[in-house]
Amino acid sequence: MREIIYIPIVHSEVDMGSVSEELKREYIKRYGEERWLEHTRTIEGLWERIRKEILSLPLDYNRVKLYQDGLPNYRGMELEIVKKLASEGSKNHKLLQDLVERGSKLIGTEDPQLLLEEYKRMKGGLRDLASSKASDPKLPTYDEITLRRDRYIARRIDETLEEGETGLLFMGAIHRTPEMLPPDIKIRYLLP
Repeated sequence: MREIIYIPIVHSEVDMGSVSEELKREYIKRYGEERWLEHTRTIEGLWERIRKEILSLPLDYNRVKLYQDGLPNYRGMELEIVKKLASEGSKNHKLLQDLVERGSKLIGTEDPQLLLEEYKRMKGGLRDLASSKASDPKLPTYDEITLRRDRYIARRIDETLEEGETGLLFMGAIHRTPEMLPPDIKIRYLLP
């Protein structure tokens, strides 16, 4: 049996990379500084809970594969990317690094080209993220990119998760990857 444990995540400021300052500015403009601080505290608490829940699972780490939202399948550079973000304070990536040190295998999860498309889309205007229409008609909508990313991730899991292995899938809550997985992969949810 192949199994995926789906971990719905919320990205922290560090995880958002070069667009984090713009996202923070937009959030504060819309909701205020106090709500931003509350938001960041909530994310910190969520990551503490995720860490505790995962480390309490009876896992054979040598039979665990790690799939991470936003981690490109790129020339074996996945661990370097994770280490860099962990060193910058990402609790998500620090947890991945700790799981690798326990024997889990990190898998490049995403198509780098699709991540670049999403980045261009985000740079095209944060207001458009909630919209189904792109302000620049040459750019695919955020929903279209997300759907293509989810399909790629589901294929990647199917190709790399072997019989008897468990995958930990760290994905943002907007993704629909689990419903695109083949029926022979059992799906469990870490958090409700």
